[in-house]
Parts: sequence; structure tokens; C-alpha cells
Amino acid sequence: MNKPKIIRKIVYTPAQRHMYRQQSIDVMALLKRMFSGIELYCSFHRGISSNDDSPTIDSENNLILKNGAEKLGYTIVDASQDLNKLKLYDECDFHVGYRVHGHIFFLSKRKPSVLIHEDGRGNGVSDALNVQGIDAYERSVSSQVAKKISLPKISGGIKKIFGDIVPSNMLLKILEDYLIEEIESDFSRFSGVGKVIDSYYTIMTKFLKSLPD
Repeated sequence: MNKPKIIRKIVYTPAQRHMYRQQSIDVMALLKRMFSGIELYCSFHRGISSNDDSPTIDSENNLILKNGAEKLGYTIVDASQDLNKLKLYDECDFHVGYRVHGHIFFLSKRKPSVLIHEDGRGNGVSDALNVQGIDAYERSVSSQVAKKISLPKISGGIKKIFGDIVPSNMLLKILEDYLIEEIESDFSRFSGVGKVIDSYYTIMTKFLKSLPD
């Protein structure tokens, strides 16, 4: 792993789901406080304005996130449509954020990345790569009530009406503690990530070679 001795540049990727809008801004504020004087980038993988990848409703959410990031002094990056835009990541020391592909990209470069689990995909990636992520969500009160009801139709209806998850109230505290611990321990949790990625690469290479031309 390319563990940074001095942290100069950090990439942050905000959440896609609108329910995490305020949480995303709060995380940016936390990083700004923890890493004062460091170059901070807020990167939008699917763009900011409406396009084929980002519908109008997402664009409105993105603009709020963009404005919040700019007020905190972040440099805004529209990383959509062109892979060359990701060359900025080569200059950055590590990634913090919600975007799974940003997380995978940094780890593929053997750079530390802290993934905030927006949904089950994030949990799955963390499990597969054997790295610790942080859940952005917690079970809602209605979900906890529904879990205790043994009638599937009723419990399912409760979840559908009131929602199954809500943004976690503990995320900021957990994330701050996690970052402090990793920096003080020279990102010790990431020591074995390279071997895990290499093992998957070997398996995938064999699989691709087995396919017919």
C-alpha cells in the first residue's frame, strides 16, 4: 500500500441518495475541520448538472452539495463522461466518501480509502475486500417495529410507508475516530488489501482466458 506519510490532498465523494444530503455536507465539514490547510476535492462521478447520467432531480441535489462544498473551501470536480478527469486522483493521498467506484479506484492504486456505506453495495464491497467501511444508515424506528411483527404483509407495509432506514446519528463520531486511528497507526488496516486484490485479479484472469473467443 502507498501509505501517505504527509497528507496533502484528499478526495471526497458525496452520497447519491438524497436522504444523505445533510449528512454529506456534515462529513465535508468534519474533514475540513480535521484536515485544515489541506487541499480538499469534492468529486461528482455522475456529473452535477442534468445529463444522461444525472436526471434533473439529482442535479438539484448535486447543486446543493456543490454549494455546500464551495462554502467549505472544497475544489469541485465533475468527474463524469471522461476517464481522464480521474487523473487528479493519482495526485491525491486518499479518498473518503460514499462512491463505491471511487473507493475501488483508490484501492486499485494501493491508496487508502474509507467507504461510507450508502446501501448494500457498499457493504458488499467492504466485505469482499476485507476492509472496514462505515454505515451511513441505521434502522428506522418503524423498521424495528416491523421486525417484531410476524405478519409479512403488515411489516412490509410499515417499511414501505415509513421507510426502512434513516441517516445514522453516529456516523460523524465513528468516522472521526476511524480516521484518527488510521492516521496514527499508519493506515494499518489496509496492509492486506493488496494481496486480496491480487488474488481476485488472478481468479478473474483465469476466468477471462476460459471464455470462448
